[in-house]
Amino acid sequence: LKLGSLIAKYKKVQHDFHKGTILPIGEEPSGRSWTGFQSLQKDRGYFIVFRENTTSSTGVLETWLPENVKIQLNPLLGRGKPATQTTGRKGSVKVELPAVNDFVMYSYTILR
Repeated sequence: LKLGSLIAKYKKVQHDFHKGTILPIGEEPSGRSWTGFQSLQKDRGYFIVFRENTTSSTGVLETWLPENVKIQLNPLLGRGKPATQTTGRKGSVKVELPAVNDFVMYSYTILR
């Protein structure tokens, strides 16, 4: 039942997600990393972030965004929280997920 509602929510954004250029972000998946994908569009896009079996509840993932860009993160799926942040070194973003083997899908907008 829970999976069905998750799939229904994903179907609402799947076509827009796949319109962008999809690239890997974070670390290479190892079972103990913070990893994911970014869908790049002009001034917006999506992140899907996975917290694998790692002890840290906060991950810092390098993205394909430039450094020092202010972005608004809006969670669409999973357990993420809304946030506004400025990208760090190599476009890195900070993501917090309280449980291991969890995920979040964000839409992001570059703020000007």
